[in-house]
Amino acid sequence: MISIIIANWKNAPLLKQSIASIRESLLKDTEHEIIVIDIESTPETTYSAKEFDNIIFKPFKENIGYSQALNEGFKMARGEYIISLNSDVVPKEGSIEKLADKLKTNPEIGLIGPQLLNFDNSLQVSRFRFYSPLTVLYRRVFGNKKDQRRFLMEDIHLSQSTIADWLMGSAYMTTRTALNKVGGHNEKLFAYFSDVDWAKRFWDNGYEVYFYTDSVMWHYHHRESKGKAGPFDILFIPAARIHLMDGIKFFIINGFNIKSQIPWNKKN
Repeated sequence: MISIIIANWKNAPLLKQSIASIRESLLKDTEHEIIVIDIESTPETTYSAKEFDNIIFKPFKENIGYSQALNEGFKMARGEYIISLNSDVVPKEGSIEKLADKLKTNPEIGLIGPQLLNFDNSLQVSRFRFYSPLTVLYRRVFGNKKDQRRFLMEDIHLSQSTIADWLMGSAYMTTRTALNKVGGHNEKLFAYFSDVDWAKRFWDNGYEVYFYTDSVMWHYHHRESKGKAGPFDILFIPAARIHLMDGIKFFIINGFNIKSQIPWNKKN
């Protein structure tokens, strides 16, 4: 069985679209369950979920954060394969099953994610090398092309399947066995860097993290923590302040010199 976890935050139309698109993408005989963790639940989101049959729905009145929301879904999941999908992700037909099949035949992989596309079908960057503290600074304040190329893995084309240090948390799958060994998301990280931290713990526990281009999903990627004020975003955007605090916590937890698992071909 595949357990599909959707963490939704106050967006009834998007939740409805998400459930419908997942159902449409699944192959006919795929045994599955869909678990919705509804953050700051509203009557509208509750109604949207209950329009569908056989949905496991758990609402929270407060904003419990991304990490706790996924952990709540993990606790409820019964499947051997467990995938978390943001509500703004639309899977292509059979793409969820392809991730499960890859995990089934490659037990060394603990965490796997699909190729994400923008809705104009252009490739979206969703696999990365680990941050350094300077990477965070470069991305928010001023650019460093060399470090950005390293971080964004520009030496490996986006159309190529590859191991990665970490995957964007919008869509990724693990196994029950790996989850039991690695554990869930670190709830000290409220919303950001949780996917980076989780991937690092897969590597620390002897698993690979894998970006798999045979599986394709569309994703509306909007950086809520990124505005037009650069380093002054933290003064105007609450999500930017959360991003900063989670980033600081991430480096306190993991140290300031995290080694990448992927050699960097500087010539490409």
